[in-house]
Amino acid sequence: MKKLSLRNLRSNTDKQNSAQTTDKPFNLAKISIPLLLVGVVLLGVSSFYWYKHILTDPKRILYGMVDKSLQTSSVQRTISQESGRSTVDQAVHLGFTPRVVTQSVTDLQETNLSVKTTVTTENIGTDNADYVRYTAIDIGGSKNINTGNVLNVWGKRQGNAQTGQSTSFLSDALFVAVPFGNLTASQREQVKEEINKTKLYDIQEAKVEFVNGRPVANYTLNLEPQALIRVLGKYVQVTGVGRSADLDPAAYEGAAKVPVKLQVDVLSRHLVSSEFAGSGRTEKYTAYNARRDVQIPSQTIGIDELQKRLTVIEQQR
Repeated sequence: MKKLSLRNLRSNTDKQNSAQTTDKPFNLAKISIPLLLVGVVLLGVSSFYWYKHILTDPKRILYGMVDKSLQTSSVQRTISQESGRSTVDQAVHLGFTPRVVTQSVTDLQETNLSVKTTVTTENIGTDNADYVRYTAIDIGGSKNINTGNVLNVWGKRQGNAQTGQSTSFLSDALFVAVPFGNLTASQREQVKEEINKTKLYDIQEAKVEFVNGRPVANYTLNLEPQALIRVLGKYVQVTGVGRSADLDPAAYEGAAKVPVKLQVDVLSRHLVSSEFAGSGRTEKYTAYNARRDVQIPSQTIGIDELQKRLTVIEQQR
């Protein structure tokens, strides 16, 4: 009987193991590729869900815009309006830090009996004073009118609770369809709670389209005037900015809802434009959080005196 050597036994065992390994190789690619495909599918599904139900959800966009508007340091609103024979172009800066102030430049053109009048004014409004000056006056192209005591002369109206004299420039800039400000988290929650309670923004239609390569949400809303007054009243209450005397909800009892169109940048959640249906008035919003140093005039005359001087000029044509 032949003896089986240990060397031959080991050699046979190694051959068997080698054969087993060759017969059933471990193929990492066969496992990783399906896992990769599953991961891609899951990523695609989750991305679509995020885009459809979070990024471009109409209600999320709208209320995200409101929240963003209530925590901005400044914004510029450009207004264009046509009414009959007059046109108005106005650029309004609203700043909230380090102080609340508005500065605007208005170009008014009016044609009456073939006579075209162009007036440019600059307004500055603080919480307790209004300032205005005329920077250009052209009445029918006349060159014989002396405007020396009117042009670039600042008129001032000081708010006074005891005499009942009130200011308006700051409130006019603040009280729009979408309130702006640099509110604390607590203040924002109170204003947004009032918006929800009054159901201020009644969405009638919403769609997302691309403008210059950016997704933009277009809304048609029905805005109830009384609800807007309540929200603005809450804004004044929690911030102490603006005048609440003109914000009486009872005065708007039964007022019909007003169709409003809003355009919102989906990515930044910034308000792009607003338009009140049938008003011929379009407002565009730009220059978010841009710094501007608004200098308050130190040399002024009374606004009533400035208006008297302007009346004299008008009588010279």
